[in-house]
Amino acid sequence: MSRCEILASAGMLDMVCVDSLNLMKSGVDFGRRTDRETDYCAGELKNIAREFNVPVWAAHQMNRGIEYRQDNSKPQLSDLREGGEQPADGVFFIHHEMKEEEITGSSLICRKQRNGPVGEIPVVFMKSKFKFENAVVIKL
Repeated sequence: MSRCEILASAGMLDMVCVDSLNLMKSGVDFGRRTDRETDYCAGELKNIAREFNVPVWAAHQMNRGIEYRQDNSKPQLSDLREGGEQPADGVFFIHHEMKEEEITGSSLICRKQRNGPVGEIPVVFMKSKFKFENAVVIKL
């Protein structure tokens, strides 16, 4: 919060990105309830977004159990490790279809969005550039 205040006062705060939500520490004692601490930190990030009127993106670790599911390997909200989805306005996953350790297809999956629809958007993963591009070509 203090770093955001300094950057905002200098007119240099356009966005906040957090590399790993589950590694944030709140300074509040939640005992062994890491899910509560993660939700608390996510809520504080939401407060930063409101106070400074900037988007906040936070990466968050997923449970390893998704790798062993047989029925549906696409991620769900319940796959987020230690919570964090409750205060979020939107939750998005990157999903790769794999065959013999090769990516055969990719999609951006929106599982939660307070102000809009949820669903999947097909994307193409450009491995050599480590970037994603739109997989749908619109012909005019």
